[in-house]
Amino acid sequence: MLRSIFRLVCALLLASLPLSASAAEYPDRPVQMMVPFNPGGGSDLVIRLIEKEFAKEFGQPLTFVYKPGASGAVGITEFKDMKADGYTLASQSYPHIIIQEISGSGNFAVDDFDYLGMFATDDIFFAVRKKSPFHTLEEFITAAREKPNTLSVATTDTMGCSHMAALKYKSLGIPVNLITYTGGAKAIAALLGGQVDALMVVKSVAAPTLSKLNLLAVCNTTRDALLSDVPTFAEKGYDIVQFNGRLILAPKGLPADVKKRLTDGLVAVYSSPEVAERAKNSGYDIKIADGDTVKKMFDDFRDEAVRLVNLAQSLK
Repeated sequence: MLRSIFRLVCALLLASLPLSASAAEYPDRPVQMMVPFNPGGGSDLVIRLIEKEFAKEFGQPLTFVYKPGASGAVGITEFKDMKADGYTLASQSYPHIIIQEISGSGNFAVDDFDYLGMFATDDIFFAVRKKSPFHTLEEFITAAREKPNTLSVATTDTMGCSHMAALKYKSLGIPVNLITYTGGAKAIAALLGGQVDALMVVKSVAAPTLSKLNLLAVCNTTRDALLSDVPTFAEKGYDIVQFNGRLILAPKGLPADVKKRLTDGLVAVYSSPEVAERAKNSGYDIKIADGDTVKKMFDDFRDEAVRLVNLAQSLK
């Protein structure tokens, strides 16, 4: 009888405790953010936008570690096996992460992570230099078709968002040569120097040199709010939609209460007017999507991603 009462008391005491002690305590030390790219890149800058607000919201600072290599695949492969306790997060991009799974450049699958959400996006523009003989998208495409495979279109990444946009462009039957770069600075220098004829470029990458570029189209169904004079590919009759989505993720198995605390807190800081203004000045759009929406993006894009990866490999 006494044993039964003791068990009942223990059960009642356990039931009265929080579901996880981590909820009340988290975070009680700094949170590390892995950036799988070099410092100063887009994935780094989007996180740096919220440094001050993160510390206010969570009572702990963000610390940064950089693990560049293979367009983020090296760092994210290592990140996959880190402890899922909320103290190590990572910044990564869409569509990079799913392209890396499909192409095999990263030793991971998109299901190996918990997604706290997407918090910012970059539009991708088709650009030429100011001194280019092409002043409109139509002029460029007409010239490309008149002299097939004589014009070149560069990308600011390999197997990333601008590369996918360029592959979509080529897959519509526009006969151009694609030249991939592994960084925006090199690609823009090649365009301005006349080594390539056009460039698929992320807005934040193009921002410092916009005065030297002519933007002929944006890879979206709606015009960019800050560059509203630039037409969309859709307006010109071409189905090219691609953007760079900035993700924050955790290793798989994050405790539910910690995940909710992180998700709610990140939404709060990215929704602040201060962060929105900072993002605008840096060329980013704050667009928030939850983890389920991110996973749906992956599912919706997968078939097309396989086709584009196969096209990229056939062009090597």
